[in-house]
Amino acid sequence: MNKYLASDRTSLPNLVVIGGAKTGSTSLHYYLSRHPDVFMSSEKEVRFFSDHFKKGADWYRSHFRHAGAFAIRGETSPQYTAFPQVTGVPERMHGLIPDAKLIYIVRDPLVRMWSHFAFVTPVSDPEEFRHALTPLDTNPFVAGSRQCLQLEQYLPYFPLEQILVLTYAELRHNRRETLARVFRFLEVEETYYDSECEAELNISRVFPREHTALSKLVAAVADLHLGRWIPTRVGVPMRNWGLRLFSKPPSRPLMDASLEGRLREIFSKDANRLRRLTGLPLAHWSV
Repeated sequence: MNKYLASDRTSLPNLVVIGGAKTGSTSLHYYLSRHPDVFMSSEKEVRFFSDHFKKGADWYRSHFRHAGAFAIRGETSPQYTAFPQVTGVPERMHGLIPDAKLIYIVRDPLVRMWSHFAFVTPVSDPEEFRHALTPLDTNPFVAGSRQCLQLEQYLPYFPLEQILVLTYAELRHNRRETLARVFRFLEVEETYYDSECEAELNISRVFPREHTALSKLVAAVADLHLGRWIPTRVGVPMRNWGLRLFSKPPSRPLMDASLEGRLREIFSKDANRLRRLTGLPLAHWSV
């Protein structure tokens, strides 16, 4: 038997939010944690199957040692949909937790790519932007928005009915109904809705920002207390107000027509495959 496999899976997660990056996974992790039948890891990005697999199943299990009474035990790691930069994740996941349910959040690929890029780097010059996206076929910002490609990595190991695909837009703008669908998928009480679920974490109006030392202090202090001493529905707006006050949005790099055209071609093909695979209309996407 593979030394990473465990005969006792009761203390391992049976839910993994596999991404994607800059699609609202931080918020979903928090909303899930509010449900009385759901335990989400206190460390959101455990990244076991991408970064820490060699540490073994006992290390992974240690993140869920207080989850015994919960029907659902889960974690969220956007790195699990970072192919081809990160490989082997679905195979490892299937080897250890083959019955786990997976949730994948998708977003308009052009918008997601920009949000991801700007979160990582403040580059605003068009030529630097083009260089940062080269080569397009394997670039991590571009690959992360090839969301059907990411999903397809899982299908040899997890049947599609074991994977719930959500959109960023429905999670943000139709939250109560979307969470009801999530809870129904997880087979827990679907009518549960907590006022804390009104909070939005890491939303694009605040992140990315060009931060000053003062805005970084605001974020650091606030994040120590959010959800513990200050209700998240109150603390997050306060933190976001402070970040807006002491920081500014980065300049968005101009995209020349040839680069935009090539990106649209890449993303359109991928988005159309995703529509056919999932049945999602994705009607408001730009591709």
